[in-house]
Amino acid sequence: MSTSAAPGLPAQSASAPTPIRFGMIGAGFIARWFVEAAREIPDAEIIAVTSAHPERAAAFAAEHAIPAAFASLEEMLAARDADGDPLVDVVYVGSPNLLHPEHTLAALEAGRHVLVEKPFAPTPAQARAWWRPPGATIGCSWRGGCLPSSPASRCCATTCPGWDRSGVRCW
Repeated sequence: MSTSAAPGLPAQSASAPTPIRFGMIGAGFIARWFVEAAREIPDAEIIAVTSAHPERAAAFAAEHAIPAAFASLEEMLAARDADGDPLVDVVYVGSPNLLHPEHTLAALEAGRHVLVEKPFAPTPAQARAWWRPPGATIGCSWRGGCLPSSPASRCCATTCPGWDRSGVRCW
């Protein structure tokens, strides 16, 4: 017996849940907070990390018992598990703010779900570029940014064709 999961995420068995495998971008102090929080979730597993500085990714992986460290985001997105499936299900974007658009788009284009630190989209043009049809989920760890009254939410509602808040999650 399985339970339903978000599109693109593994279905969960009633007997043994399949963990959601996270790949992280960034190895700084906010990434440490994410590791601490994710370790509190039984169905979350941090499986990989990448950083602009490969040596920092390797050190972070060793310090936090993360199985894989990658020299680039492209390598992490291309990595496969033993069954040939993508190594990560969800990409956590904890890179410097100016890189959020580039990293978020790369992960979405690779078919991954995304959890991005604030800012979700620094400009209306970037919010439009991130818009995807149903199937991919984008999460933002800035609760106020997803309230219907927030400038970011109003911007998406007025500038993204077919905007549907149901594909965006905020924490």
